[in-house]
Amino acid sequence: MNSALTSRRTKISDKISGATAKLRKIALSGPFMFFAVVLNFFLYQLDCINAIIVMNALAIILFLVCFRDVLPCLLPFLSICFGTINYYSLTPDGLKKLLPLAAVGAVALVLHVVIYPVKKEDIRIGKQFWSMFAIGVAATLAGANLMNAEIYFSLKNVYYVLALGFGALAAYVFVLNYLPSDKKAAKKEFSACIYFGGLFGVLQMAALLYAVLSGKEPVEFLARQRYRNNFAALMLMLAPFSFYQSFAGNRRFLGYLMGVLQAASACVTLSRAGFVTAIAIASACGVFCILFSDYKNRKFYVKTFAVTVVCAGLVLVLADNYFDILSKRFDGAGSDVRTKIWELGFSVFKEHPILGVGWMAEGNSNYVYTGAFSIYWYHNSFVQIAASTGILGILCYGFGYVQKIYVVVSKPFTAFKFFVAVTFGGYMMMNMLHPIEFTPVPYLILMTIAFAAMEVFDEKAAAGEKLKFMGKSEIAAYYPPSK
Repeated sequence: MNSALTSRRTKISDKISGATAKLRKIALSGPFMFFAVVLNFFLYQLDCINAIIVMNALAIILFLVCFRDVLPCLLPFLSICFGTINYYSLTPDGLKKLLPLAAVGAVALVLHVVIYPVKKEDIRIGKQFWSMFAIGVAATLAGANLMNAEIYFSLKNVYYVLALGFGALAAYVFVLNYLPSDKKAAKKEFSACIYFGGLFGVLQMAALLYAVLSGKEPVEFLARQRYRNNFAALMLMLAPFSFYQSFAGNRRFLGYLMGVLQAASACVTLSRAGFVTAIAIASACGVFCILFSDYKNRKFYVKTFAVTVVCAGLVLVLADNYFDILSKRFDGAGSDVRTKIWELGFSVFKEHPILGVGWMAEGNSNYVYTGAFSIYWYHNSFVQIAASTGILGILCYGFGYVQKIYVVVSKPFTAFKFFVAVTFGGYMMMNMLHPIEFTPVPYLILMTIAFAAMEVFDEKAAAGEKLKFMGKSEIAAYYPPSK
């Protein structure tokens, strides 16, 4: 009797496992992800932003309950980010409207941990645990000596304290322990999710360009977009992984094209930081593909990179209005409001050097509107750290930067690690004018996920994954001369 019940339970468990495996395969398949992107873009064009949020949030909740690993949640998360980037302004009222959905998501997270527990001996804390813990301490104590309990425990301050500090650490540890066990396949799936997420952004920019080229809007319309820096930053965090799709051989041409289009979309926003960072990222990825591909693929990348450079030059020469507007924006780069805000940040640091003034300081509305739920925005990551968190924050964030650089340069050297490094480099470049690391969603969490994935996927990398420049002798050995 007992054996019969055990056998029946085993069969049911096997059927459930088989069904979830099939569902996961569908969720991460190219056709399904393409369909999801097209559907999201269609809803975006109809201004059905709430539908995008609810649909993708429910998909994340379903995937958390059905699958052990969290990779299938990545595309819905990116879809929410792109779908809301031009519309959603974070406010206390906006947060309250999302509380029911957030409550369901929290229940799904708890169920995920309960259904798919990690054995105590298998729990990973990661190489960056202590540096992120230190940042959590700095974020928690930032300006604490200047605030009363009412301000410190307000919704806005609690959100930023948790999201920038121990919340990011929790996300890091969670992702570390819930990535797929098949690391080689997971790299492709991870980059594919980002590839299709970036496609949503490319379609958005194509729609904006159509409005300009058809005469419905002037070229200046692109520069007036409230979200230009946000959009450019998000696109540039995704572009390197599209190039990885190409280099890894999954979508050699389409991956390269998508990476170029994502970088180009960042340029089209007329974001100054985005323009410079896009050139740096596209150049680094293109040169890497040329240097570290095999001889046969190297020909493809040399030709494609040359065509890319020529086309970019022609666009800059022929698009007179675009180039004139961009030049004017760069001409004013040193005299705009950022300079005044940086000076203000340094003066704040001098007045409150130990713990800074925290995240709730007000006053930069005299220079620029930052939104009802935004922190005191200094438009430079280093100034932000000094003014908001003081000397404690400088030490803790400095520890974090050093730790990230160490993880990147440590062996083994793999293609995936390089493209994560390029993403981090672009992230830091954007931080110089637009400190995106102090916007928890999506930038900080995306960077956290990328580093967690790199640690897991590149652990004990196989010999074939370790990169080496192919010199003349190796090329000759690869293609021996015919007799």
